[in-house]
Amino acid sequence: MVCCTLTSYTWVRVMETANIYYVLKDHTTHFYELVVAGTADSRVVVDALLEWYCRFGLPPLWVSDNGTHFKNEVMSELCRRLRTQQTFTPIYSAWVNGSIEHVNRGILQVGRAIILSYKISHKDWVYLAPMCMVNLSRTAVPSLGNRVPIELFTGLQCPSPLSLATNGILPAGQTEAAASSTQ
Repeated sequence: MVCCTLTSYTWVRVMETANIYYVLKDHTTHFYELVVAGTADSRVVVDALLEWYCRFGLPPLWVSDNGTHFKNEVMSELCRRLRTQQTFTPIYSAWVNGSIEHVNRGILQVGRAIILSYKISHKDWVYLAPMCMVNLSRTAVPSLGNRVPIELFTGLQCPSPLSLATNGILPAGQTEAAASSTQ
């Protein structure tokens, strides 16, 4: 099951060209993707779902809120052609779609932390989406037995950033030729 939602960045005033993002989340593994968009329309949603489908396969069920960008003839036709189902959460019932709301809180927290830590302009929030995805997809989740979502979703081992920094990287200033001559 893939959950979809649309969220506006309300924590900062942002550029008018890209002020919203869509979250697509696998409910089982908590793996998700962010799609930054300038408009809330069905074309963006269809493109995002087709990209998910191309990379990961067809989810048998899509869950979303009742936004017009999700609930329309274009989405109905996409479901019919792909032979999948779409269900909707009740209006004004964020607790029903809590899985996505939890991701949204995480995205906002990580985005704020990156902006403050690296002194990035809030106008450049669009560029933070990949960093937020990497950070949250590689963070252990207690309900998943302290496993990371990307590892469960893809089946591939997810090395920690620290292990990447310490394994197989030469000390500063040392070349491969110098390293092999000392062995």
